[in-house]
Amino acid sequence: MLGKDYFANNSYLRFIPSEMTKDTLRESIRNPLFHQGEIPDFDIYDQIDVFNKYYDLLIKIILKVLDYTGKYVSLLTHEPTNT
Repeated sequence: MLGKDYFANNSYLRFIPSEMTKDTLRESIRNPLFHQGEIPDFDIYDQIDVFNKYYDLLIKIILKVLDYTGKYVSLLTHEPTNT
């Protein structure tokens, strides 16, 4: 597993918000989702919010890996941003 230092010092993925790399988030969302197939104690609106945030982040990561340098209209803000 990648530690906090990796994300703090890695300029390539520096755009990833720190709250998406914290251990508490991993414990509350990632582990139950991967191991049980569901996110406990989240209503449908919270689940949709988490999905949208991670979907938006995934698109940004893919564009970064592909060296895309244009603009991306975020699912969250509906505003164009540089990638």
